[in-house]
Amino acid sequence: MNNLIQYFVGVLLLTPAMASYSQLSVVPVNTTNGVEDLAMDEDTLLISSYQYFGKTFDLGKTINEILNPKYGGTDFHVINGNYYVLSGKRGVSRSRDRGLSWEIIYYDSLGDIRSFSMCDSTFGVIAGWGNQLLSCQSSDTNWTPVYVTPAFPWGNNDFENSATDGDSTALVVSRQGATARTTDRGQTWETFPGPGIFTDDLEFEDDSTVFALCNSSGLVWFRSSFNRGKKFTGGFLLGDADVQVTDLCFESPKHGFITGYRVIWETNDSGKTFVAYDLGYEVQFNTMVLANDSVAFIGGNNGLLLKWDRKIPLKPLVNNELFQIPGNIFPYPNPSDGKIEFQIPPGISGQFALLDLHGRGILSQEVFENLRDINIVGIPPGIYIWRFTGDDGQSVSGKLTVLR
Repeated sequence: MNNLIQYFVGVLLLTPAMASYSQLSVVPVNTTNGVEDLAMDEDTLLISSYQYFGKTFDLGKTINEILNPKYGGTDFHVINGNYYVLSGKRGVSRSRDRGLSWEIIYYDSLGDIRSFSMCDSTFGVIAGWGNQLLSCQSSDTNWTPVYVTPAFPWGNNDFENSATDGDSTALVVSRQGATARTTDRGQTWETFPGPGIFTDDLEFEDDSTVFALCNSSGLVWFRSSFNRGKKFTGGFLLGDADVQVTDLCFESPKHGFITGYRVIWETNDSGKTFVAYDLGYEVQFNTMVLANDSVAFIGGNNGLLLKWDRKIPLKPLVNNELFQIPGNIFPYPNPSDGKIEFQIPPGISGQFALLDLHGRGILSQEVFENLRDINIVGIPPGIYIWRFTGDDGQSVSGKLTVLR
């Protein structure tokens, strides 16, 4: 691991005494399971966990709770007053009375569902491992899934995440780093290179903007697409896999947050740069929701739910400038089958090198300006180490997978 990434990960381990937490308060919930998802139904906060559902009408002062709501879980959606939730990676549950009672509308005892998303109450997608991509047309009483098999050239189809936009567009990302998109409610599908391997979250921010969190070769990236998922460009390196990012929470394409282990990150420039904040608890934070302009809720493991008074800013861990060089230098796409685009910030130049896993040099090329094409045609398939050394002597590195 290079020094820049080691420094960043070390920053995450700062002790609580180094930051002020007066703006954070704990909301007591009656579960020790992780708070997996949060959502707002107008002014009501909805809290979802395994075998637990809660809601509060007064921003966390009192909570109405329901235990064992047909398993409960992640990917909570509010559609036309109905609630939908992914139930323990096996199915989808629905409540038509705002959480008082629940029914299972889809279940697969052998399934391994990773994500589901909905355009409206009659169309959505289920994405899971083992070629499990289902286009779901539902009525008032039935959920009718149809298996979909996009023609991916990138290996088998273990689907990791999904997102929807408007009334007809759905986007899914495979574990192998490919994307499938429908713009006609599942009738036809297109396939493209995706944001990276192991996509932790995927979210439409407007009609054209999609953000993704992905783990590629042990490094965690924030990446963006401005053509509805057809191509992901740019990127910010959040750290190595230890940062454990989980959830995107954006209120506009420019401004939003990411949750992770002990911290949240904030951006005000569409992910070009991020500031990290230590929340003071040694837990994984799974989800975040902005209740209004002054209050946010952050849910984590062990039943931890924090209420953040946003009128009192959190204290940044480090100066944002420390992240700009490693966070904006990377090869794309990764994996690649012939050519990579090596992106570097304006004013930065240096030497790109590709090495095998024994440290032997494969190729070396000078790069400068904002973007440089590097031809890797003829390099045998496998995993390689890339390294960029700036003219100032600083370096950043990672792994590159070459396909054929």
